[in-house]
Amino acid sequence: MSDSITIQVEGLDEITKALSDVRLRQAVETGMRGAAEIVREPLATYPPASAANRSPGVNGYSWYERGFGTRTVTGRAYPTSQALGRSWTTDVVTRGKTIAGVIGTTVSYGPFVHGEKQAGFHRARGWKRTQQVVRETERKVAVFLERVIANVLSRLTG
Repeated sequence: MSDSITIQVEGLDEITKALSDVRLRQAVETGMRGAAEIVREPLATYPPASAANRSPGVNGYSWYERGFGTRTVTGRAYPTSQALGRSWTTDVVTRGKTIAGVIGTTVSYGPFVHGEKQAGFHRARGWKRTQQVVRETERKVAVFLERVIANVLSRLTG
């Protein structure tokens, strides 16, 4: 993925010992999917459309139609959209004692909209950088995972 984020929970010895129980592992993986979705959703949500998305555009000649690409006042059209919003995906990767949630997009222009190479005009129009979204959702992810972990621990001790 050209732009991705990984959520990883470490130091959960009681849970990792019990993860040989398939049901418990599946519960933690399901929880991680939910945590990844908390981060994916704001990345996949477009900011409100601006003058750059309507005729005649900010330059008086062309505009960007979301889900299509560039259109011009002369009727030319350039279908360049890779559907950034729909392209954001989540996955859960389990390796040994580690269960990680991965959020990413393969859209070629993703780094220029959401990433480290974000163009100033995208920032000015409300597009958030991935790391900003991570910071903004960090507490919500932590609370969600704490609930999942408490639920798994109650299954272990109950």
